[in-house]
Amino acid sequence: HLRLAVSRSIRSNGEFDTESFAKIELPVWLSYALGAGRATKLAATNLMRKDTNWFSNFYKNNGIDYTNSGGNGTAMRIQPHVWSCKNLSDRKYAASVIKDSLVTHGHLLAICGALLHADALQYALINGKPAGPLEINGFIDNFTSIPSVIHEIYELNNFWLPNWEIMSGNKLPEEVERIRLESKEYLSKALNAAKENSDISDKYKSAINALECNKDSRRGAATNTAIASSLLCHFYKNSSPYEAIISCVNVLGTDTDSIGSMAGAILGCYNGIPEWDIQDS
Repeated sequence: HLRLAVSRSIRSNGEFDTESFAKIELPVWLSYALGAGRATKLAATNLMRKDTNWFSNFYKNNGIDYTNSGGNGTAMRIQPHVWSCKNLSDRKYAASVIKDSLVTHGHLLAICGALLHADALQYALINGKPAGPLEINGFIDNFTSIPSVIHEIYELNNFWLPNWEIMSGNKLPEEVERIRLESKEYLSKALNAAKENSDISDKYKSAINALECNKDSRRGAATNTAIASSLLCHFYKNSSPYEAIISCVNVLGTDTDSIGSMAGAILGCYNGIPEWDIQDS
């Protein structure tokens, strides 16, 4: 549903209307939301306030804090930014992905995960195949571009950033670097674990365990989910999309809908219309 909300907020010239997404689409979305995360729902509710802008949505309620919200609700909805991008090779979608993410989630895990997924989609669209480990590692290194993109956006640089640094107690470049190194370590562990298996399904399960996607502490972390969905597509690059998704949804105890949705977005870049019945067609 939020992918459709994002799509409606992209103008005919390809520009993302962040104000429209934050103040119209998200509040209205609450009336038809299905299975959304607590942070996204709270963010949407807070945006109903007249004094809350898309760049100042620092909500805090019932133990849910904007600066600690690093879930995959952002990464799951950013596909339209990449698909509508008029200059894919120059990653012109990065600013829209970052603005979109910061409307609802203030932990940099969310922004990094969304950007990783966006780069995976870009690669798949351009090359007609999923990214491999080397490329995924490069997507993680692209996190270093986040501070410069934020500095170039007036509202984020002058209003959001000073408040975020005070409320989170972090410095933007240092936190991005911490997440970059952490993500590279998770990717390395996942690949090493997968090597121990010959069966594709077992490779994926081992990678998921190494990514700790089956643990409460990391199950919804956007970076881990983005890595998981990219690896799923890589492992099943010579198989059908159906096999990949079936493998994903059968790993119980993980965020199957998020990983499956994001993997589906990547798989759709280089596959035709599904041959099986689509439940909500």
